[in-house]
Amino acid sequence: MHPKNSTALSDTQYPVHVDPASAPTLSGIVPEEKRHDVAAMLITERAHASTWWTILNEMRQRRELPEWALKMGAGSHPTWDRWDADCRVSNLALLAYDGHLMFAEGANCAQGGAL
Repeated sequence: MHPKNSTALSDTQYPVHVDPASAPTLSGIVPEEKRHDVAAMLITERAHASTWWTILNEMRQRRELPEWALKMGAGSHPTWDRWDADCRVSNLALLAYDGHLMFAEGANCAQGGAL
């Protein structure tokens, strides 16, 4: 830690010079034996949301969205970024996986990905 930094590391942080294997372990809400099934369901659900966002984005670019949808930011990149961040938080809480499920180790094209 830098001498002027008065903020200590939390239990979820670890210095880069420490072996990552000694970092705190994450535990998810979903039991280990159900994680593949839950990951597959989340991937399927998110594929629908991604399709809907794409449609809204195309409508926004063509100026076909109603005014109320434009005010909400429907189909904009900031809304995509917020959705993506929320998905990552859910992955961490439910599955103890930090990242995008499509890139999870053992991802399966038939399922769209899995843990």
